[in-house]
Amino acid sequence: MWQRSTERLPKFEEYQQNGVFSQSLGGLRRMLLFVQLQMPHKAEIDAVDFLEGAKVAVEANLRAVNSAAFREYLVDEENSSPEVAESLQQYCTPAYYNMLALSVKQNFLKRGVAIECEDMRVETAHLASAQYTRLTEQEYEDEVTIKKAPGAINPKATLERLYLCANVATVEDLKLIHGDREIRYVQQQNLYGVVFESRVTTPDEVDWRITNMRLMKKTAIERKPETSAAAADEKKTE
Repeated sequence: MWQRSTERLPKFEEYQQNGVFSQSLGGLRRMLLFVQLQMPHKAEIDAVDFLEGAKVAVEANLRAVNSAAFREYLVDEENSSPEVAESLQQYCTPAYYNMLALSVKQNFLKRGVAIECEDMRVETAHLASAQYTRLTEQEYEDEVTIKKAPGAINPKATLERLYLCANVATVEDLKLIHGDREIRYVQQQNLYGVVFESRVTTPDEVDWRITNMRLMKKTAIERKPETSAAAADEKKTE
């Protein structure tokens, strides 16, 4: 592993120049993070490619979760299209998808609260941390399906798994619905900590999925219904 890290030091310098790492990380922590990326024995992880994919996944996730179509499907599956739910499942582990679905459904049915994304864009994405683990097949399946954390490292573990956490900044135009009482239109600048996981035993197995996502920072301003992030972008290009 140390030999791989040494051989790939030019890649570390490339990452530094391209702003791959979170600005909150010092030089030593950046190097340790880079070493974690070299832990898989056969799969080579390109952080630049990962972050580009992370942007796509986060946007798809937020647009789907904060949509009327997803909410309607959860409340009335028989008379609603499963297309949005099926799309969302491609970007999430089963355990995380189930948690999202339960949260959206309960917020609407019990509290009358819903969020609809009218427009959004991903501003930046930076790599913040990584964690390499070896698991058995059963431990891995338990974790991604029912969120059961494995215990001590099993000596029979042959499956390699990597967690990568990205700090992703977005601008989101949201419609906030509070039952029959109020509808608010806001533009939020959000910073998320998004954890992705993938099997990394072989190159062919690498397939990143969101396993957790938490809001780290939020700034919201009221907006008019017709004002959106897309409209702001159009003005910039005029």
